[in-house]
Amino acid sequence: MLEGRRASRGAMLERLGRSWSGALLDLLVIVGSILIAFALDAWWDGRTRASQEREALIALRAELDEARAELDTVLSYNRETVLAEEYFLGRRPADVSRLPEESIVLAARGLRGGMTFDPSVGAIEAIVSGGLDVVVDPALRAKIAAWPGALREIEVDQRLIVDRFEKMSDAKILAGLGPENLFIRRAWERNPTVKDSLRQALLGRLRSLLQTAAGDELLRGRVAGLAMSIEELLRELDDVNDRLAELQAAVQVELDAGA
Repeated sequence: MLEGRRASRGAMLERLGRSWSGALLDLLVIVGSILIAFALDAWWDGRTRASQEREALIALRAELDEARAELDTVLSYNRETVLAEEYFLGRRPADVSRLPEESIVLAARGLRGGMTFDPSVGAIEAIVSGGLDVVVDPALRAKIAAWPGALREIEVDQRLIVDRFEKMSDAKILAGLGPENLFIRRAWERNPTVKDSLRQALLGRLRSLLQTAAGDELLRGRVAGLAMSIEELLRELDDVNDRLAELQAAVQVELDAGA
């Protein structure tokens, strides 16, 4: 009887052991399944985030490339305009009558306005409005966040250029010039093969307009003020140019790393 009880107790312990082993195995299977599910979710989230980041950076790169082309044009145009304005301010009516053709055109360019830099920021605003979470690299996030601020820093000087150009235009009208000098200069510049008689007529009229402009002190003062504003903007645009180059390079590095 004692042996029977021992056998029964042994069988019970064996069944309990198997039951605990089975429960532990089931637990391990469940935990493993959960961990695998978490790992798959994390992998998928990472892949989705990487895809979203790449799409955002590709759009940003295209936007920055457009900004680069626009900025190069603005810098070139404004530098040329400042030189032309300085040349115009150095001329007096008696000088204009002796100027060669090329100098007449250069002086006439001094009566035009500056060019502002107003790039598209749709792609970068989409990234910033999303909290920058789509961008992994913190250094790149900082550069992206700083770009709109760099554009805001030049807003005051750009508005000043527009205001001073309007004042210069008013002074041209008071001097009796109006938009005529612009029309004549463009007609003369855009028709290099025009008949010599018409070319000389246009050149003569442009020379006459410049003599009037060169002798008008109000207009000269407005041109000088506009030149100062454009020069100030050019100094600020040099900083914008450096920031744009850094941001372009950082975006390209990130895209190359994820390729």
